[in-house]
Amino acid sequence: MPEPVFSEADRVTVNNNLPAELKGVTDPAKIAAYYQRREGELREQLRAAPPQQRSSVVIEQRTDDKDKPITQAEAEGARSTLIEAAKTQAAVGKPYWDRLRADIDKLMEPLAPEDKVNFKVWETCYYTLLGMNKTKFDEEDRVKAAEATRLAAERSSAPPAAQEAPAPLPVEVTSKVLPGLGISEKSYRDAQDHISAGRWPLTAENIGGRRTTIGSEK
Repeated sequence: MPEPVFSEADRVTVNNNLPAELKGVTDPAKIAAYYQRREGELREQLRAAPPQQRSSVVIEQRTDDKDKPITQAEAEGARSTLIEAAKTQAAVGKPYWDRLRADIDKLMEPLAPEDKVNFKVWETCYYTLLGMNKTKFDEEDRVKAAEATRLAAERSSAPPAAQEAPAPLPVEVTSKVLPGLGISEKSYRDAQDHISAGRWPLTAENIGGRRTTIGSEK
């Protein structure tokens, strides 16, 4: 495996530092192809060029005068983009990726940049960790499913919640109104509920129409 172009001390944080040729390009394969070609050219130049201070060097490409020179910041930014693209591509269609994400990152951290831009290396880490944890995941899923089934059964078989007892009637009602009307407390409460709902009891005053008196029919 070739040695990395830059050492760990050369790493810088650059976000969205893409050249004009890639503005608007979202296809990871096209982005990867562009930077792999540029990085390969840069590696060849570094092998042939004498040592220079990287803090101020700007390397000109010899093979294509139309391309812009590659700076250290651009190369690091491109590498970060390639790593994220490879990681995203490797995660597609893998149901356990989120559960293994932290372990995957930890396993990939010490690898060389050339490995991190290869999505197949990310996939290898995923399948390796999945093989080590699949039995545990199956057991966790089984326990969760059993717990969900138990809770659903408990909710379906639970008795209905007991209704709160109504507030006691005033003393005037229980001592005077109920005996005076000759009705029970339940009948009184039902009548009150009907009145609250707008269903008044039928009387001679609210039935309407003609009233007939025996012996005086007209």
